[in-house]
Amino acid sequence: MTLLSNDFRLFGVDLRSGVQGLATLWGQVLQGPPFVWLTEPAAVRVLRANGNVETWRNGSLVAPGQEKSPSGQARFAAVEIPDSIVLRHATTMPAMPQAQVADALALEVQSISPFAAGSLVWGWRLRPGSGPRLQVEAALASRAHAERLLPPAAQALGVEASQLEVWVMPAQPEPAAAPIVLQGFGEGARARDGQRRQRRTYAFLAIGICLLGVIAVTPTLQLWMRARDAAASFSEVQQRTRPVVELREQFVRSSARLKALESAVGESAAPLRVLEILTNAVPDDTFIQTLQIEGLKISLSGMTENSAALMSRLGSTSGIRELKASQAATRQPGAAKESFGVEFVLDIPGVIPRTAVAQAETAAPAPAPAPVPAAPAPVLDSQQTNAAPAPAPFSPPLLPAAPGKPAYPPLAPAEQPPATGLASNDASEAPASNPLSRATIGGRAPRPPAPAPNP
Repeated sequence: MTLLSNDFRLFGVDLRSGVQGLATLWGQVLQGPPFVWLTEPAAVRVLRANGNVETWRNGSLVAPGQEKSPSGQARFAAVEIPDSIVLRHATTMPAMPQAQVADALALEVQSISPFAAGSLVWGWRLRPGSGPRLQVEAALASRAHAERLLPPAAQALGVEASQLEVWVMPAQPEPAAAPIVLQGFGEGARARDGQRRQRRTYAFLAIGICLLGVIAVTPTLQLWMRARDAAASFSEVQQRTRPVVELREQFVRSSARLKALESAVGESAAPLRVLEILTNAVPDDTFIQTLQIEGLKISLSGMTENSAALMSRLGSTSGIRELKASQAATRQPGAAKESFGVEFVLDIPGVIPRTAVAQAETAAPAPAPAPVPAAPAPVLDSQQTNAAPAPAPFSPPLLPAAPGKPAYPPLAPAEQPPATGLASNDASEAPASNPLSRATIGGRAPRPPAPAPNP
């Protein structure tokens, strides 16, 4: 596919120059600290023009006593070209990447060189302390003059001539300046060696960073693996114990149903128990107008001559607890009796209220408060009144009892309080002991007289 345009621009920005700038910037970063501290430049043995052999590293002369140390041993060699056959050129350039400096300087060197293009060798360096504008120094020489120095220098240094570099040493006024390396000789081997050292150092640095990352992540990874193993083990345990859990759930549901059934069967005896208690506890002068049974909670209201005596008598009756008045006792003007309303809870052994059954699974039921002892109620003088008894409330059907077991617990006989001084001295006014004189709901009703025979 043929491209319609070779212009790599995006929103007016040349992408090629941007990539080149990033590469140059990265190269400068790698050449500065702290990366330059990780790679030590190679040492070079230099045969000077006066015949002396010196060791240089990174543009600086190595001290005479350090040549034999491991860091001072040189693996590369160079020869100095005399100043008599070298041309020096100094120029100033704006700040730019080194690659652009080399390209610009190449054009300037070709324009000022007295040598032919094929026989020209040159090199350049930046002067120290250049500032915002670059102070560049270039050195030019003839290739034939430089190659004439290689064989005797290679023999003196004990290397091959193709491995030698050609250096132009700095002038005397600048002893701290780095030498200029002429291009086109053995300097490529040292550059490749430096790149290999950099890559090896960066590789070790990357491996160290990866190891530190692995060390930092290892505890978290271990916790994650433990959590995964724990989740897998928990799932396996759930699979193995599923039949047992299902049996337990069935047992719990069956227990709840049995408790509900026990409560329902026990509370079905409440109407009979209420009739028994009210028959024995309510005096003859009391009439019950309404009777409401909600499980074991009983609410009744009616008319009586003395509400306080009635509350005292109900409080001393066995099987009644939590007795309280649901309304204030009032007597209408001209009325002989007071209207009352009371509430109490039946205390039947072995019967659990339905509200307690729902809480039996989570918390133990609170113990029932002990009945408050009350003084024996006096037997008050009452008059026999004829009143229609209140209709009995609806009672749920009773379930058949198991063979050999009674359907309901035996009912305790009502406790009759002893007579006190408030009772009448007339024996005829005391409650009779025969069955016909027992208290009923609505008072004691006398037997109607037999009809007279017809004459």
